Amino acid sequence: MKSSNPLVLLITLLTTQTYTTLAASGYCNTVVSTKSGAYTISYPAYSSGGSTTKDCIMNEGAAGSGVKSVQVAYNHCYGSGLAEDGDYGPNTKAAVKTIQRGIGGLDIDGIYGPKTGAKMNYWGVHSSGSHWCVSI
Repeated sequence: MKSSNPLVLLITLLTTQTYTTLAASGYCNTVVSTKSGAYTISYPAYSSGGSTTKDCIMNEGAAGSGVKSVQVAYNHCYGSGLAEDGDYGPNTKAAVKTIQRGIGGLDIDGIYGPKTGAKMNYWGVHSSGSHWCVSI
């Protein structure tokens, strides 16, 4: 028997949409350092089969260099005060939510994904040796 309850249908639709969005983006499994003008910027990325994209996701439970690169950016660009340990725990999730709220126009879900990554600043090293927060 199919449910015609609008709430059940809405929850199903939202759950399916979230899963589809997360599945379409790979899980961040590397860090890329790229030059943007006089800056070198490191950010998380997904690499597979010789292709690399910055459109990737990380959420609570993730670990590695991608998480650490975001923690560094959050600390230096947003004053988050996180341990730069590469573990995406509850403190990193809370920092992501705070940053998503501050940036605006993002879902406040605590998940680092393509939309959050595209709008946030990263810790850039200038060729002169100075550091700045820059977008990619």
